[in-house]
Amino acid sequence: MEEIWRRLEGYHAIVYFAPETEVVYAAAGLKGFWMGYFATRSAALGAVSADVVTASFYNFAPARVARALPDAWACCSPETALKARLKVVDQSLRRLVGDLVADQLTAEAAALARRAVEASPRAGRTLFAAHAVLPVP
Repeated sequence: MEEIWRRLEGYHAIVYFAPETEVVYAAAGLKGFWMGYFATRSAALGAVSADVVTASFYNFAPARVARALPDAWACCSPETALKARLKVVDQSLRRLVGDLVADQLTAEAAALARRAVEASPRAGRTLFAAHAVLPVP
């Protein structure tokens, strides 16, 4: 499991830590790092409360989550947050890997990853389940 995490965490972390996040999330109406973080990470759940996000993420101080939510949903809909997150992914991966974004091998890898997602159990994995049913970009 650790090997998989080491290889894939960089792709996951992009949506929180790439330089593109600051501009894209601000344009979506999200104010500051933590509002962008919690809104874009939890958006697949809908405009849920800070309590739901705290329970789903389980490793953040409840007060930190409460400072970001529900204020984020007054500034930005979950749908807009999801679109902003995809924009960050697109911009940052194009910056980092260039033409490989549109390469046939990348498309094949994405199709295999999608198959793995579809085959993975969702029980007890609320956030994964919410993201797994989103349309494939």
